[in-house]
Amino acid sequence: MFEIKISETTNNNVWWSYKMKKIIALYKRYIAPIPLDKCAALSYYSLLALLPGLYILFYCVQLFHISLPGLQNFLNQILPLSSVKQIIDFAIKQTQTSKITAIVVIISSLVILSQGVYVFIKYINNLFSIQETSFLQLRIRAFFIALFLVMTLAFLLIALMFIFPILTNQLPIFIYYFILFLIYVLIHFILVLLLIKFCLLKNIPFSILWKGLLFFSITASLLYLLFSPFIRIFANNYASYGPLAGFASILIFFYVYFVLLFIAVNISAIEYHLKRTDVKLKLTIS
Repeated sequence: MFEIKISETTNNNVWWSYKMKKIIALYKRYIAPIPLDKCAALSYYSLLALLPGLYILFYCVQLFHISLPGLQNFLNQILPLSSVKQIIDFAIKQTQTSKITAIVVIISSLVILSQGVYVFIKYINNLFSIQETSFLQLRIRAFFIALFLVMTLAFLLIALMFIFPILTNQLPIFIYYFILFLIYVLIHFILVLLLIKFCLLKNIPFSILWKGLLFFSITASLLYLLFSPFIRIFANNYASYGPLAGFASILIFFYVYFVLLFIAVNISAIEYHLKRTDVKLKLTIS
């Protein structure tokens, strides 16, 4: 009996040791190489472009003759942070400005967003070992990708405004959140797939990208749904920021969001380089 207990303990220790080594290996492979300075840079660019970006979003939505009060009520329902609602209310009020002011705000927002996209373009092409083009071409590409992202978010927002009333009126709460989670996963998957495809200067097959995209879609959707309860639990930690508490919580949200995005990109890049190595080995052998 004593020998059996020793062997069982040894087996458990070996199993835990194997799992820990596996976790450490995964960390070193996918998470350790993440440039946290670039995650922070993208977070700051997103925060700086938040209010002007909301102006663009609201102007795009108004083109479809959707009332701002209705949009305001809808955003207050789906936003992951209660502190962001004040920012949304302020941004909607600021849309009632002159056309000249609106044009200046829209251009400044796109310039700020394009700077963040430019950082991402340089990083992802370097990660996939793709030769970059000229600085001017990359900046023009980044500007139009930023415009595309805002327009796509506007279309998604309009689509969600029609879907949500159906979900809230006819479904039990558990099924409602499950379907909501699936919708968020699908939106993240499609949006980031298009973002990566536009940012890459070389066509990378979907078979290489899908694992990273799936990881990001699931984790980012969970972050979106769980971040609001997290902020409510640790609300006292942000009380010292006063009126800036909303921006502080948004900055943390953006930072974690971009960390997940860079992990996803790393997963896809490692998959890409492993397949390239396999192809080279097969060519060498043949």
